[in-house]
Amino acid sequence: MRKRWINIGVVVVLLLYWFTPLTYHLKLQANQLLASTPALINVETSTELKPVSWFLKDKDGIAFEFDQSLQRPVFIFFFASWDMRSQAALHMIDEFYQEFHTQIDFYIVSNEEREPVIAYFQENDFGFSPTYYNLNESAPLSYDLNYSYLIDSNRNIRAEEREIQKWNSGRWFKTIDEFLKENE
Repeated sequence: MRKRWINIGVVVVLLLYWFTPLTYHLKLQANQLLASTPALINVETSTELKPVSWFLKDKDGIAFEFDQSLQRPVFIFFFASWDMRSQAALHMIDEFYQEFHTQIDFYIVSNEEREPVIAYFQENDFGFSPTYYNLNESAPLSYDLNYSYLIDSNRNIRAEEREIQKWNSGRWFKTIDEFLKENE
């Protein structure tokens, strides 16, 4: 009899997980919990970002060239507003942005239409704005969902992550403080 109630309980929890709004929040938190802390690449082993005309659009649809931002470090994250992993990462990146936006340029890049992205950003009240990219144009970096890059002021790619990371961890913030001291 007890085993039957346990089985019913497990089925109820699974149904709640799969078919209710609770699912979204649990999956978001699970993605954030399972993310690892990013690591910096040594300057000696880092790859230099090739100079390529890379045109992006800001939140208002105004085009600009990416190279104008390389006077200070740059963080780039490729996302899609419909992707759960991207959504989990964006919440962590927002904390990273809040801490370091005065010292690092943040480009949160999507190739989606503007309307759903703007709606998602307004719904979540992120501090940063989305940047848009046309996949038909050339780019110095590979556009893949949830890829992120940290580029120093000398155009060296100092972090290249292919999965979501804990961009808001205390350990990462300490690493960034040291990184910024190197780039002064």
